[in-house]
Amino acid sequence: MGLSDSARAIFQATVWRATGSRKAGRSLVGAACSGDESAAALAGMALTRGGDNAVPLVAQAISDGAVDPTLFDILMSVGSESARAELRRIAASGAAEARATARESLRALDQMDAAPGEAPDGD
Repeated sequence: MGLSDSARAIFQATVWRATGSRKAGRSLVGAACSGDESAAALAGMALTRGGDNAVPLVAQAISDGAVDPTLFDILMSVGSESARAELRRIAASGAAEARATARESLRALDQMDAAPGEAPDGD
């Protein structure tokens, strides 16, 4: 099952990135929450690379009751103002488990922002 799920995730990512298909995007969100580690990793990377385009899809899944930590990790990895706004919205009005996870995600982002940056070493 792993190889076909991974291939499906790659195909969905390609379709989503090329066309913006919401159906392919929702399938990616589902794959990111799947039990298949490879497919989940591929889908999570594709959504993260999609940046703000992924935020509404991930936020909708959370609003629909998916409280998979992977979804919050994707929003944190995107890290844009729109991703942070969704985390703030969920922290204020989501289901109890989603509120707690969103608050933790926002704290983690704040800590990353406050940490002293490391300059690239140029290698």
